[in-house]
Amino acid sequence: MNNQVKEEKGLKRALAIVAAILMFAQMLTGCLIIKESPDQNQTGTASAEAFEPKSLGSAAFTVDESKTSSIDYNGTDTSVGVADGNGLFWTLDIPNDALVQPQTITMTAMSGVSVDTLGTMAGGVILEPDGLTFLEPVKLTVTGNGINDHSLLFTGNHDGTNLAFTCMEDSAGGVSAEIFHFSTAMLYDWDGDEQIKNMETLADEHLADAMKRAKEMLKSPVEDPPIPPDISLKCKKGTHDPDINQYFNAFSANFKEPEMSLITELISAERLKQYMGTSENDDALNMAVRLLERLRTKAGRLIEKYRSEPDKFYASSAAYLEVERMIRLAGGEDNTDWEPLREWCESVAGKHLSDLTDKHDYTSIHALVRAARILELIGGDADAYLTKLDSAMKFDLKIELQMRTMAEYYFKYEIIAEIPIQLTPDLEGRLAVGQGTGKFSYTLAESPIGEFKSPNSYPCEVFITDFDPCTSDVVKLSLDTIGAQAETWYYTLSGLTVTDDTTSHWLAGMLFAGGNSALYNFSMSLKNMDAKAVDETIDKKASDEGLLLEGSIHVTLEHKPNG
Repeated sequence: MNNQVKEEKGLKRALAIVAAILMFAQMLTGCLIIKESPDQNQTGTASAEAFEPKSLGSAAFTVDESKTSSIDYNGTDTSVGVADGNGLFWTLDIPNDALVQPQTITMTAMSGVSVDTLGTMAGGVILEPDGLTFLEPVKLTVTGNGINDHSLLFTGNHDGTNLAFTCMEDSAGGVSAEIFHFSTAMLYDWDGDEQIKNMETLADEHLADAMKRAKEMLKSPVEDPPIPPDISLKCKKGTHDPDINQYFNAFSANFKEPEMSLITELISAERLKQYMGTSENDDALNMAVRLLERLRTKAGRLIEKYRSEPDKFYASSAAYLEVERMIRLAGGEDNTDWEPLREWCESVAGKHLSDLTDKHDYTSIHALVRAARILELIGGDADAYLTKLDSAMKFDLKIELQMRTMAEYYFKYEIIAEIPIQLTPDLEGRLAVGQGTGKFSYTLAESPIGEFKSPNSYPCEVFITDFDPCTSDVVKLSLDTIGAQAETWYYTLSGLTVTDDTTSHWLAGMLFAGGNSALYNFSMSLKNMDAKAVDETIDKKASDEGLLLEGSIHVTLEHKPNG
């Protein structure tokens, strides 16, 4: 009967809503700037007192310090696991970009776990740091001894109080659940008439209390939302602002109160009843939808009040989109008026485009991409702004090379090239990359022992492999060759004409080649807010069997957004 109940439509809706309720959507990736504002600290104040849900019980346990495991999370897929003393193995899978900043994560097993309302538990773990909130849900899986169709996962506070149900699913050889913040997790195997009756009583009490409170709440006016924090979509040099989680999480949580705590209570109680096959109707789900519609009203007020302030767009749009997603998952009406949010998003995108083209503010590149992503989600013309971004990322590259041997019978080269470069946002890492193909011309090639005959120019590929004022203020440039593949000299002393002479390659290799790379690589300073993003000379010296060599490369990368 349990498996049949899991397949019912109502349970699927319940599980979907639970996931949506707990989801803290990562709308955007990358560094964001928290700006100081007079109202910044007010984002942590809820607009109304949160509903305090009834607890499913409190746990007592002993921390088993001998069974602990830690990892350093740095933004990529990773896992941590620990075996407890009861034959259970607990695994935590953390996806890419689940946290804004690197973090040490620790899992420690419990022993002797019991809950005042439920009795002995199969086992549990403590997840640290306490209260850590994820941008994307992490997956906790339990396998091993005692796992069966009756196994339930609970989460609670770090001290074991305020137990609640999780959004659970079957896993190979065990059970798993998505969790969104750190506390404690415990496994319970309910079986026998007395335990089932106890669980049914708890669910009925919770549901009756939540329904009563929900009806009372629906009679009251919708509270105004808290003030959203000022968060610029632009990146900044260095690491993430340490307060970004604090400000944004406080706003996101407080925006959803008091409705969200009550919605969570309704759904968790209904979920338990459906899991046990005792649910009779969708009253709890319908009531949750009505509460979500109150949040829709609250989200609309954010746009009405702050649409003239670009730096309040990030937090406001994230709240708006999260509410709409939850309403869809809950089966609410699809009657959203997206136009106000679209207009605000277009205004933000236009501002960042103007900053890029007029002020040469290269930190606006990803800000514009982020705005376009949101615009696409809400039915706007994201391609139009991405096309404008493409046009605004044109540059003229000028390279001037000089190389010479320091001897009586010297060789001296001067080579120059002017190449248009189209940069493109690289959303997987560096801010922008690009390449171009052009002609490098010998403006001077001379030696007192010979006369340079050819060529006048040669093809060369140029690569911009890193262009990122957000992290290092460095532009990395690579050339596939310095000097033509074949040169012709007439040597006056011998009277010989020599083709395939590679004197320029020899000089370039001695002066500019590094490591085993087939490319000539250069790193130069990136100047933000300057039309000449790069304007720098790099001087080099070398020696070969006592022969002194010297050279230089001067690079100018000029922004031509309207070129």
